[in-house]
Amino acid sequence: MVSFELMTPGVTQASDTGAETGTTAEAPNLTAEASRPRLVASNPENPVGSVKRILTESLEKARGTKVELAELANRYRAVCKAQGKRPCSLEVFAGEVAAFCKVVGINRKTEGDHLYLVDVQLARTQGETAI
Repeated sequence: MVSFELMTPGVTQASDTGAETGTTAEAPNLTAEASRPRLVASNPENPVGSVKRILTESLEKARGTKVELAELANRYRAVCKAQGKRPCSLEVFAGEVAAFCKVVGINRKTEGDHLYLVDVQLARTQGETAI
């Protein structure tokens, strides 16, 4: 309704007669904090785990070996859980991995439906033993 924009705050229009009343409704809280939507990604109580940091800690050079992206994603989620952080979405994770590989020079290879990082392996974590 166009006339709504022209009405002054606190004045309401009666539905049948068009008469104005002096009653005011409680004004909404329009502070900067209340008016800004709260995004899930900006939740300081439960931050997202850093893909780059976890990749740096989880990968080591190993000529002739390869790591499937799914294995790496599982490691990422496990580290996030252990640190009390939220993992990012798989799409964001895949994009971060691609950017990381490009920067540090890790080759990627697709075999069928699987994507592999070449000449690297997952580093052992504390308590993990070789099989």
